Amino acid sequence: MKKQLAFILFGTLLLVSCGSESMDDDGPNPDPDPDPSPTTGTLYTGPSITFQKAGFADPTQETNQDRITDAVWITRGDRQGIYNAVSENSYSKNSSPSGTEWAEGRLSSFQNLNYTDWETAVGGNPPGSVGKTYVVHLISEDIYLELEVLAWGQGSTSGGSFSYRRTTPAP
Repeated sequence: MKKQLAFILFGTLLLVSCGSESMDDDGPNPDPDPDPSPTTGTLYTGPSITFQKAGFADPTQETNQDRITDAVWITRGDRQGIYNAVSENSYSKNSSPSGTEWAEGRLSSFQNLNYTDWETAVGGNPPGSVGKTYVVHLISEDIYLELEVLAWGQGSTSGGSFSYRRTTPAP
């Protein structure tokens, strides 16, 4: 009887200890809800610059693109949203500008923000983003910058004008 009780107790302890953490070939399963907050990256904390694209200006011309890095050149056509001229020829709903993630907030809080595509970040209402500040994550380079929308041309007569002020690399 003592042997049976010891065997049952041992078996129960074994089941409890193995059942508390699922295992796969690589060991314990990772946290099913890892913290998506960024902890690294390069912060653009240098002086701010203002970028402006005039209405009906050619978005393929360098002067009408904010060439932030070799991988991200922000511009806008004569209507619709902004896009990355390095990898896109025009705006694509819910994905442009490619290679970027956006969150409303300040660079000082970049680790605590929830990043999404640009259109979602501006609530589907680019004119409503005027006066708001966003943190932009340049994904491939892991760069974070702060950007304040200053103007957004609306309607067919605006020709896709827009402007913003953003931070640059620290000197």
